[in-house]
Amino acid sequence: MTLEEAIKHAEEVADLCEYEASKYDMSDSYESHVACQEGKCAEEHRQLAEWLKELKQLREQTRWIHTSERLPEKYKEVLTCSLRGFIEIQDMGSNYWEDQYGDLSDIDEVIAWMPLPEPYNAEKGGE
Repeated sequence: MTLEEAIKHAEEVADLCEYEASKYDMSDSYESHVACQEGKCAEEHRQLAEWLKELKQLREQTRWIHTSERLPEKYKEVLTCSLRGFIEIQDMGSNYWEDQYGDLSDIDEVIAWMPLPEPYNAEKGGE
């Protein structure tokens, strides 16, 4: 199962649990109990889907991207990896890149890049 499939499955289960919970007679104590359990199941699956979406986003932010797949945005600092194994931070909009290479697709040296993490934000507490 892929991450996308797992997200879809968790959302479908949540929808189904919510639907099932709505069908019970809340005036009956047993049915009310079952409806509450279905509601709890729906909440837990919604939370799982959100966590899986966060995981997907983190994976996308922390993976090497081959230059043939896509290039980074101009004027963004990224981590680059070269054929010689050098890993360094490069400013994709600096004069060095523009004057020397024009765009990354012409560079034999740089084969992959990765976005840098966002700087620490004291208000968010590092989230």
